[in-house]
Amino acid sequence: MRAPWILVLALAGSATLPAPEATAGELSIDLVFGETGERRPTELAWSPGGSELGYVWGEGDARAFWILDAATGESREVLRLAELGATHEGFSFDAYHWLPAGDGLLVESAGDLWLVGLPGGEPRRLTATEAEESDPKVSPGGDSVAFVRGEDLYLVRLADGEERRLTTGGEPGVT
Repeated sequence: MRAPWILVLALAGSATLPAPEATAGELSIDLVFGETGERRPTELAWSPGGSELGYVWGEGDARAFWILDAATGESREVLRLAELGATHEGFSFDAYHWLPAGDGLLVESAGDLWLVGLPGGEPRRLTATEAEESDPKVSPGGDSVAFVRGEDLYLVRLADGEERRLTTGGEPGVT
């Protein structure tokens, strides 16, 4: 015989419960995942240490990268994305990856890779090619980034931007 609490959990999971109200400035589960029709955070990713949550908030010129301190619940805006795009040709914010030390971000931007120090550091372009760089992975030590370009693997050192091709002759669909 199954435990009666399994049925209770199943029924509770299917019921629609009213969402708790969040006060101004608080980040809540409903605000992140709810269907309120209002703006909400996107592109959530925990920092490597798990003490902070990065997210993008806003639209158009108000779009910004924010960091939430998990212990205090306090959020702070660290990068105003439209301003960076206006001052750094070709910069956009398509996706990001935390650096292992939590002190910066690797940003995917219109097929190129950028490095941005936190908080509010100046973006530094790591790649500037016609071909798209994809699937970037920051090394565990945070000193380099591996990525795919034109079906081959590349490595770029973050300290000086030196790039090295690791493979040749890559073919589409073959890994």
